[in-house]
Amino acid sequence: VVNNHLRSLNGLDSLDGAERSRVRQKRLLQAEGLAAYVQRLQLDHPSARLVVLGDFNAFAVNDGQIDVLGIVRGAPAPAHQVVAFSPDEVTPDLVDAAEALPAEQRYSYVFDGNAQALDHILFSAGLSALFRSFEHARVSADFPEAFRGDPTHPLRLSDHDPSIVYFAFARDSTPPVVTTPGDVQVVARSPSGAVVEYPMASALDAVDGAVAATCDPPSGATFGFGVTLVICRAVDRAGNQGLATFTVTVLDATTHGLMVGVGAFGAGFGTTTIVATAIERDSGQTAAVFVGGLGASGAPGTFHATRIDAVGFFDTSASPESAAIDTVRVVGAGVWNGSGGYTFELIVVDRGEPGRTRDSASIVVRAPGGPVVFERLGNLTHGNVDVMAIP
Repeated sequence: VVNNHLRSLNGLDSLDGAERSRVRQKRLLQAEGLAAYVQRLQLDHPSARLVVLGDFNAFAVNDGQIDVLGIVRGAPAPAHQVVAFSPDEVTPDLVDAAEALPAEQRYSYVFDGNAQALDHILFSAGLSALFRSFEHARVSADFPEAFRGDPTHPLRLSDHDPSIVYFAFARDSTPPVVTTPGDVQVVARSPSGAVVEYPMASALDAVDGAVAATCDPPSGATFGFGVTLVICRAVDRAGNQGLATFTVTVLDATTHGLMVGVGAFGAGFGTTTIVATAIERDSGQTAAVFVGGLGASGAPGTFHATRIDAVGFFDTSASPESAAIDTVRVVGAGVWNGSGGYTFELIVVDRGEPGRTRDSASIVVRAPGGPVVFERLGNLTHGNVDVMAIP
């Protein structure tokens, strides 16, 4: 929508020829400037639905001086019918909404008893199919000037009647189309998984054009091991939501390594004991894990692994020594207090020698269905963990 208030007609009937020429030239330049702006909008945005409205201070017909509205519409009067001519610069022409009114209603202003149309609404040809009606709200032009100063009266607030145009827009019920970067696969860089940065998703809406898309989990987040579903959303101005998904898969590291650890942390009845070994090389991976201590219920329990699903060695720079790797993550399944079907995750960190009070271990054991039955995290108060690279 382009709103306008162009230079008035005052001065065009001046007895001073220089003043008439000045006013005429200013009105001509304003009309040409607006026409050029309209044309640029139509060229840059061919599908745009353009409305040009306001107080043009110009008649719907050629006044013989300058055909202001004709210049802006794209249908200027020929040179022999005006004092100041301007060629046609607007293609396609704009439509004058007032042409839908009966002739006797085509006025918005009354000057010295003459009903005139100085306020206009023009629109681009692409809006023609959506155009329904046009009218002037009769609240000012038809009423006496005496009403203007009466604070108890609603009429004659202005000397112009408002112009109103009606278009029927179809409700936008189509969501934006969201485009994702596609599935992503990375190798874990730590026992937590991997920080994954992926290309941004984009979204295109049939009405609004490009709209912002957001994804969860976001790019730059830490993704755990396995497959994570990323959901991307975009919402247009009508509230329609578009969705698209992709997956981020974090694979276990394949670094060759060996871990041997025997230790305990805690004191007295709450002491947790861990005995574990793990190895990964080209021929495969294996591990042995035994844990004993107080379970989540407060009762003592023991766990030993019967199946190893993954072994991963990492360099987390936890050790002050220049070891190539210092951390291992082992996951699998096993037996808790004689019952099978339990799963576990063990992470141990070698922080150099001596290992006591420096090396750490984290063990989580879950019952079938997911409830945690055993969980411990801390530095070893006894024992040692050795993690080393092997050929």
